[in-house]
Amino acid sequence: MKHESNPVSDSTAIAVIGMSCRFPGADNIDQFWNNLKNGVESVEILNEQDLRESGITADIYGHPNYVRSAPILNNVEMFDAGFFGFSPGEAKILDPQRRLFLMCGWEVFEDAGYNPYSLDIPVAVYGSAGVTQYYNAKLCGNDEIYKTAGEQQILISNDKDHLPTHLSYKLNLKGPSINVNTACSSSLVAVHLARMSLLLGECDMAIAGGASVMVPHKAGYMYVEDSILSRDGHCRAFDEDGSGTLWGSGCGVVLLKRLEDALRDNDNIRAIIRGSAINNDGNEKVGYTAPSVEGQSEVVIQALASADLEPRDISYIEAHGTGTKLGDPIEVAALVNVFEEFEQSDSSCLIGSVKPNIGHLGAAAGIASFIKGVLALENKQIPPSINFSRPNTKIDFANSPFKVNNALTEWTQDIRRLGVSSLAVGGTNCHIVMEEAPLRVQPPSTVNGHIALLLSARTNTALAQQASNLANYCLNTDDAALEDIAYTLQFGRNSFEKRAVIFVENIGDAIVKLDKLSAGEGDAYCHADNHASFLYPSQIANARLDSIKRWLNQETINWMEDGIAIGNRIPLPTYPFEMQRYWIDFDRKQTDLSREFKLNNKTGAPGEWFYEQSWQRKTLRPLLPEELITGAQWLVFSNNNNFCNKLIQSLIDIGESVVVVTQGDSFEKIGEGRYKLNPSRFTEYDLLVQNLQDSFELPSRVLHLWAVESRNREPSSANMETFRSTQFKCYYSVLNLVQSLNRHKFNSNLSIKVLTSDMHDITGGEKIRPEKASIIGLVKVLQQEFQNISCQTIDLYLPTKNSEEENELLQQIGKEIRNDNAEIICAFRNSRRWVQSYERIEINAEISKNSPLKKGAFIWCMTVWLVSAWKYPRRY
Repeated sequence: MKHESNPVSDSTAIAVIGMSCRFPGADNIDQFWNNLKNGVESVEILNEQDLRESGITADIYGHPNYVRSAPILNNVEMFDAGFFGFSPGEAKILDPQRRLFLMCGWEVFEDAGYNPYSLDIPVAVYGSAGVTQYYNAKLCGNDEIYKTAGEQQILISNDKDHLPTHLSYKLNLKGPSINVNTACSSSLVAVHLARMSLLLGECDMAIAGGASVMVPHKAGYMYVEDSILSRDGHCRAFDEDGSGTLWGSGCGVVLLKRLEDALRDNDNIRAIIRGSAINNDGNEKVGYTAPSVEGQSEVVIQALASADLEPRDISYIEAHGTGTKLGDPIEVAALVNVFEEFEQSDSSCLIGSVKPNIGHLGAAAGIASFIKGVLALENKQIPPSINFSRPNTKIDFANSPFKVNNALTEWTQDIRRLGVSSLAVGGTNCHIVMEEAPLRVQPPSTVNGHIALLLSARTNTALAQQASNLANYCLNTDDAALEDIAYTLQFGRNSFEKRAVIFVENIGDAIVKLDKLSAGEGDAYCHADNHASFLYPSQIANARLDSIKRWLNQETINWMEDGIAIGNRIPLPTYPFEMQRYWIDFDRKQTDLSREFKLNNKTGAPGEWFYEQSWQRKTLRPLLPEELITGAQWLVFSNNNNFCNKLIQSLIDIGESVVVVTQGDSFEKIGEGRYKLNPSRFTEYDLLVQNLQDSFELPSRVLHLWAVESRNREPSSANMETFRSTQFKCYYSVLNLVQSLNRHKFNSNLSIKVLTSDMHDITGGEKIRPEKASIIGLVKVLQQEFQNISCQTIDLYLPTKNSEEENELLQQIGKEIRNDNAEIICAFRNSRRWVQSYERIEINAEISKNSPLKKGAFIWCMTVWLVSAWKYPRRY
């Protein structure tokens, strides 16, 4: 498959080789195009239940000026945290705009047929996001979240400055990574800056795009006369009945490359950027928020000059088009100034806007317009600009070169070119000129005999879904070429832990076998379930079989050296993210802000500054179906007592995979899925992890039971030998495991549940083991240091062996250890669940400012504190 000769001969053209999106009513690029060409308006009318659940009160949504319309994004509360190495706690505080940008950032590489982890070239990221409404609505004023996550982590997770660099970090992209904020034109400006970065040689690929999410999501707005927002909940660009726009949510990302490089590498080129420009209105206008005809005209002139084109070369304009009474006439007037010499006798230039379809996406508005333009060029059709029936009387379309395109139009020009505009409050204007891609000619198929299709995913569920998606692609794509599918799967996908290969002879054969693989049947050879089979078709050369076998055994293969695949990169279904709900159910409106002020106000009386640890009874929130953890790989550190053995058996009984580690003199594999090691030797944890890696048993969940001891054990006396022994079994055991996993480049999502016994005094007067308490600080720090790790400590007082109380506790613990939304520190006493909290201590003694401490008083106080911490451990 080669590109025909291209009319663009200069070296300033940029190729668009990948796209990804989440827009209202569209979860991917294909759905977005289908909606556009069919004139779909992705705006929902919200009912009272939607509004109440969003925290909108009846007195507000009952107001006559309240508009109950919103462009809704599917699954805005959902995210695949594990894929990107986030713990559940981290995912919950992560701005939804960031989540969307990460997912689309991954998908845009797969759409282009590239594995970001295999690139050895500088890749830039230019991204934009709106003000984080999630933080304002769910995190600000949420004391519980601030106590558990910490201010710094919350700010990093929500400040839009970190949007592009977070993607660069997660995908190991080493080119420029820059946050772009010019209000509503941000994401199109990002495309312009990415283009310039490529032309300057700062990078060899560049991601550009933006994200915006409204929170609360299902909420309308209060209409105000002459504002930007629409009176009736519809955006009617260029129409006489247009009264404004409405805010929407979405994310769009594109992958760019120098055209000459894309042609050399035979990439799938979706469209070409011929030129672009940005400017600002300055102060030659009515006010800061007002648009300027001169500024908008000038940026179009500059963009055309950059593209070395004239207005007559452009046959479509994707306008900013907000549908406002003032904005639309000014935008068209600015375009008329540029296109006034357009030869109207031959044809007119069509104009349209995407905002009537999906609303105004704020920081993502420009990229939505850009992607629409690319799709129009790619499909040789101009989608209708909907909600248009009669022209705005302030726009003289009859005497202009422009005509609103209100129906799906076949694009018949010899060379299809368009311009995309994005404008912003504050006056930063951007215009980009695009052209259709050179034709990619598909040569006859060269498949002779069987060809290998390689699939991989992080989980078995995702692997099955990937097979199903690929089967549907083969079924519904008329020109699907088997060698291109195989090539893209090998060169354009990362190799994850769960792997499978099928051998097929043609597209029909592929559909049948992919369907069987998705159902867990058929002739697939895989390590999805930690086993492999090597009964391969005899037509496959031995060299190829050897590479495939090694790949199935988790080896990294240089397919280019092996010469296995001959084909082209094509857009295939992208990774099937396993979405779970990560959302904070908190209404800031119900928070007592005066209480928050008092907690942070240190000018009050000193007697109000102090708090002490306390315990509160709290039931575990039942898991939603999508939150239920099943099919996990457990690594259990067992004390080999009655309670531990029963707990392990309960996991096995529900079909979980369990590897058990007990204490011994030295490391040894004592059976299938059974090991022992010496807790005091940190090197033996490396041996354990290496063995787990070799046998494909690396854990997704760790259950640490070495600090759970039988009831007949007496509380420890305060001696250093006991303290030292306990640290190796408890504190250092967890620390050494995590450090070893880190040394082995383990980056999958990991949940660590540390169970202890007799560590806390909950009910008062309990005989406790304070030397175990060092684990508390560790579990708090680990999930802040490692983004893929979540931790919890669960303290027990073991009931009588084989009693009803023991059975009830086993059931409770079984639920607790499979729940990743539980509090970090909890305990069980007499079948009741307790969580740690803090209460204010009323200090009534007067503190004299004129009574300095005597010499030695500080040492005395510290000595008393240390003794008290040991003698009265509930206050440590």
